[in-house]
Amino acid sequence: LYIGGGTPSLLNPFEVERIVEGVSKAYPFIGREITIEVNPEGLDLEGLRGYREAGVNRISIGIQSFSDRLLSILGRRHRGYDGLKAFELAREAGFRNVSVDLIHSIPTEGLAELERDLQTAISLRPEHISVYALTIEEGTPMEGMVERGELSPVEEDLGAEMFLLTRKILLEAGYEHYEVSNFSLPGFNSIHNRIYWTGGEYIGLGPGAHSYERRGWGVRRRNVPSLERYTTLVRREGKAFVEEELSMEEARAEAILLGLRTEEGIDLDRFEERFGVAFQTAYRDVVDMLLSQGLLKIEGRRLVATVKGWLLLDGIVVELLSKEAVWKRS
Repeated sequence: LYIGGGTPSLLNPFEVERIVEGVSKAYPFIGREITIEVNPEGLDLEGLRGYREAGVNRISIGIQSFSDRLLSILGRRHRGYDGLKAFELAREAGFRNVSVDLIHSIPTEGLAELERDLQTAISLRPEHISVYALTIEEGTPMEGMVERGELSPVEEDLGAEMFLLTRKILLEAGYEHYEVSNFSLPGFNSIHNRIYWTGGEYIGLGPGAHSYERRGWGVRRRNVPSLERYTTLVRREGKAFVEEELSMEEARAEAILLGLRTEEGIDLDRFEERFGVAFQTAYRDVVDMLLSQGLLKIEGRRLVATVKGWLLLDGIVVELLSKEAVWKRS
């Protein structure tokens, strides 16, 4: 169970307990990993202990950076000290599975600042660390600042250096790099995230939440984002989502995109069993080219992106999907 999106830490422990109990009754198999996302500001020991008592056993803290300067650029309300304090409170509340989120490639950020963030995170020894490259989203204040020339996005080469530095530092500290943006101590991979990357089924509850069902080539559902409309539709019709059935081509593209993000890559036997064609037959020319360029490698019966491939993952997927377009016409 993952309580995330928005600011779920606005919920008090009693409300979280009601969610955990309600979902557990409907889906009694949950419990191994129950996560709640929290922001560093406004946390207190009593509330965190209440979450533990409600059944939450994993906490994800959106620290983003320990640098006040970088947090200000990101428009965050908390400061670097708040991140340190939040982690300390989580431990004191009894959490033994803590994830921290960091961001790199923040405009004006340098390698030295990123290294300080990483070393600070390592000193805390969280079980899981997510390190995302900043994406400047459409319609955000940061996009406006970039358009007005007040900020410049990090150059692509520097972004690649930041990715490699992150990987180097965290591997040396004993973390596994199990997905492009995610690292964990052994045994602490995020179960929730792995479901997405391996094409597992999930149910999204609440406004704006997404679901996936392995029916046919896959079915996606998206709940309406408005709380008022969501509540009205559930009460009146029993559901509040729009549904989309994937085509075989879309399912193949998704399997490629998600599989290559992980250290395990694409299971070639599973791919052939599901789609009725061997991967290397379907994408022979492109795969041979990517193998020769050192962007992909074959490990047993898995096709895996190399570290160099992870840096160029978007381009690899585009190459494979361009072959998909040719395949569809043939």
